[in-house]
Amino acid sequence: MQKKLILITNDDGYKADGIVHLQKALDEITDTVVVAPHNEKSGSSHSLTLNKSLRVRKFKDNVFSVNGFPADCVHSAVNGILKREPSLIVSGINNGPNTGIDVYYSGTVAGARQGIIYGIERGFSVSLVADKNEKEYFWQDAANFSKKLAQKMLAEGYKGEGFLNVNYPNIPLKEIKGIKITRMFTPYYIQGTQNSGGKETDINAVMEGYISITPLILDLTDHKFNANLLTHHGKDLDLKNT
Repeated sequence: MQKKLILITNDDGYKADGIVHLQKALDEITDTVVVAPHNEKSGSSHSLTLNKSLRVRKFKDNVFSVNGFPADCVHSAVNGILKREPSLIVSGINNGPNTGIDVYYSGTVAGARQGIIYGIERGFSVSLVADKNEKEYFWQDAANFSKKLAQKMLAEGYKGEGFLNVNYPNIPLKEIKGIKITRMFTPYYIQGTQNSGGKETDINAVMEGYISITPLILDLTDHKFNANLLTHHGKDLDLKNT
């Protein structure tokens, strides 16, 4: 029986420490293919290359680079590089956090999102919450956790409406307090003071030493506002009454 396939991408480039550790860990459970940017594309959000041809390079078995953005890499993988459909997309391991509204700017998160858009049934992005000048990076611990999460998602057939965004604290494994299912930190201000948004947010979980897992969906519709608009302002917006 053929093994399931995991597509791996990132925004730090195909040679980055995070993706190298990630592929090595995921190779222990199933087949993997890396399709990642040739150069770092951090902060590229969900950019797509529309006005020039993309160049795909193969460096070794199951490792390819694309001279584009993370979303381009997923596009190239699904529409040409891969010989069969992946069961899971994993984007990372990013060097730095992708918490709160950073998910809108993150190429790492966009890589996972693009996979879901293209019909891959499950996926997650994963980031190591570290500063650029850390003395030690716990890549292996984050990769091991990613492996466990991937195993669970594949085995249990997890299918949400979107994907998961994982943030792993850059601390020794013995200091990890556990896992929290969180929501995005969305800061707002009251008389000049920033509100933390509560302990259930991704940022607070990581600061407290927990691995944060935030379920994200593709639908950005504000359903509460939509319902309120129709209920209370429907007549005002009815073109027949203008």
